Amino acid sequence: MRAGAARGSVPTGIRANGPTRLRRSVKPHERGGAAARVCFPPWPLDRSTARKQTHHASGTGRKRTCARSRVYVAGMADVLPSIDLSDRELREVTRYAAACARPALAIFEHARPRDERPRAAIAAADEFAEGAKRSKALRDSAWAAQRAAREAREVGLSAADNAALAAVAATGAAFLHPLSKATQVKHILGAAAYAARAFELLADGKAVIGAGYLRQTESIAPPIVRDVLKRYPNAPSGGARVGELVRQLDFLLR
Repeated sequence: MRAGAARGSVPTGIRANGPTRLRRSVKPHERGGAAARVCFPPWPLDRSTARKQTHHASGTGRKRTCARSRVYVAGMADVLPSIDLSDRELREVTRYAAACARPALAIFEHARPRDERPRAAIAAADEFAEGAKRSKALRDSAWAAQRAAREAREVGLSAADNAALAAVAATGAAFLHPLSKATQVKHILGAAAYAARAFELLADGKAVIGAGYLRQTESIAPPIVRDVLKRYPNAPSGGARVGELVRQLDFLLR
């Protein structure tokens, strides 16, 4: 277990709208082509939205079943241009996301001292950043931290909820896709935004606290993360307060 925020001490997460579903109608001359597959990461899905769904593959006459946020898209190559993203860059993005999420662990662990799931998720993100494979264990740690966030939310612990979602988002950074789509920015900056929101809620919702935390995350962003971010479109609209924090940090880093 990696060192993180001290337990028991509390210093003075883009509610996603579910998996992005990219679809377009298949033109007659495209029938018979192979469908492209895009596997979005598990965060931050509700278990209620993670049920299996079926999608028609292009021209095959068959239904393909996909679990959680896996989506089959016909003709994806014609819709979204790809972005250069090396394995080293992906690991550095994940390292940054984990660093942004880690300070908020103190908030969660003060409220839920026996629950180690968010800490384990950040540890899994750290392991990926250090060279581990992007594995089922990484996804499972994200799901576990997601459950921890939900349980905190159900008992009215909003700050702890967002702190746990920051940990979920840190693992989600490892699943950043090289697609030129604004929603991918949340994989880069989501951990920082959720952590900033957790600190805001701890201070009775004072926006100045979240803005101050974003300034700290801006100061530790390495050039490689800034460079990767600039390859993507600007952060998307929506997402309530966490979405606003994502857009603020996006502006600061570009």
